[in-house]
Amino acid sequence: MRLVGPQDGCLRHKIKDIPPEGLAVGGPLPPSLLEAAFAGLNVDLAATVGSYDVTLHHSGDDVLATGRLRATLGLQCDRCLKAARIEADAPINLLYLPPDADEKADDEDEEAVDYAEHDNHSVDLEGILRELLILSVPMTVRCREDCRGLCPTCGQDRNEIDCGHGEVRVAASGLASALEAIVTQKNPKDTLKS
Repeated sequence: MRLVGPQDGCLRHKIKDIPPEGLAVGGPLPPSLLEAAFAGLNVDLAATVGSYDVTLHHSGDDVLATGRLRATLGLQCDRCLKAARIEADAPINLLYLPPDADEKADDEDEEAVDYAEHDNHSVDLEGILRELLILSVPMTVRCREDCRGLCPTCGQDRNEIDCGHGEVRVAASGLASALEAIVTQKNPKDTLKS
């Protein structure tokens, strides 16, 4: 198997250059890919790094790309607003088909393989790498699991100082109070009537 690294950040590989035993490609993620993936998101690009390792196998007109994407994302904690580092590790299992091919073979495990088109000359890994990076950003970011966040009264970081304001509870109404009743073992029907 031949090993090829990215040349000038190029993630496009010619199909004719893939030998029968496969072509191993990989290396650091190009800064331009990180910028494109995280445009409009609150990601610290200076603190974000990643790499990919992919093996390309050519069979007829199809090209199978298997491997992994690994990255450390520089994000902001949603609770205390300090820097948070999130580790991303995503498998790559993508079958590139020619533009005129039928979408999917019925005997394939549809959940295990993603599909994309190639242009009959080359496969471009940029799309799948960008998609995996975007999907790796969690909905809720925490600098650590037990982060106490900022005090809603005075704004102090409760991880560093006890400001004395304690936990502030917001009065729940409607569905929120019914859910709270369930959690505290009250009768939710009584809560909804009030």
